[in-house]
Amino acid sequence: MMKLKKIKKNDLLIDLLFIIALFLISIAAFGYYKYTYNSYDNYIRVSATVTDISISEYDGTEITYSYKVNGKLYNTTQCNKNHLFNTANTKVGDKKFITIDKKKPQNIIPLENRDDATYAPRVIFAFSFILLILSILGCIMDFIRKIKEKIPTD
Repeated sequence: MMKLKKIKKNDLLIDLLFIIALFLISIAAFGYYKYTYNSYDNYIRVSATVTDISISEYDGTEITYSYKVNGKLYNTTQCNKNHLFNTANTKVGDKKFITIDKKKPQNIIPLENRDDATYAPRVIFAFSFILLILSILGCIMDFIRKIKEKIPTD
């Protein structure tokens, strides 16, 4: 009988630790989402001309863009280490929209929009939040069941 009480206390501790972990994961995912979402306030999309495309067995694909920001011309290369990166639809002279940093226009941002950049933290937050709510509800239901077991029925 003594072991049963110990197991129940350990179960409660495990439940509590699980809920705390899920709570921290939810907060971290939400914080990362907000940080990533707000960081896009520093980025702008500009029209750029593809000036060079090079494919290397070791470096992957490099596309060089030429674009103007505030009257100043920039030539920046964007690297993609993925050797399967498809450049069939991209040719020298094509006009493309790229995302750059407002403060450092020579920096090209690889993701095109906020939705792409915030997808992972949104999914992690949703799953961890749902698990958190279900865990809390499970603990509440377990607590109610234990109370009902202790109340004598006549």
